[in-house]
Amino acid sequence: MKLKKHIQETIKADGPIPFERFMEIALYHPDGFFGGETLRSDRDGDFLTSPEVSGAFGETLAGYVRLEHQRIADPFTLVEVGAGSGSLLVSLLSKYPVDARAVEMSPAARRSLSDVLPAERVLEDLSDLDPFRGVIVANELIDNLPMAIAQKVGEAWRERFVGIEGDDLVFVD
Repeated sequence: MKLKKHIQETIKADGPIPFERFMEIALYHPDGFFGGETLRSDRDGDFLTSPEVSGAFGETLAGYVRLEHQRIADPFTLVEVGAGSGSLLVSLLSKYPVDARAVEMSPAARRSLSDVLPAERVLEDLSDLDPFRGVIVANELIDNLPMAIAQKVGEAWRERFVGIEGDDLVFVD
């Protein structure tokens, strides 16, 4: 089902949906931006983050991870959330090899990460992560998290939802 039609049918069934639900569908539905078969964060994709441009960021973070490992001691695990193509992990682990996990919702990115870590260390959801001691790294993640939209009208705040007007998706209060 096409993404817009899916969103419209969800709204028709349940009424206007909170913006964070709309954003979750738009990003992670199988036809959504990150839900499909295309790896978005590489040279052939839609955007590059600093780790895809240069390994310097990951190499710099490796120093921090090493210091935290020394402070915390073993057992120690590094977790990258929103790991994308795995380029940050590649450069970081090249300077400081340590037990690592990746959490990534995008199927295409998880496939890319299988070149970096064993499959059992690449997780789809943070809830799949066993308790651990260590460090979590999350670069370029916040813009991929579904969030609410609020609008101040006079002295009051109101949440914006997504509804339907004709064939268009529109903001509604």
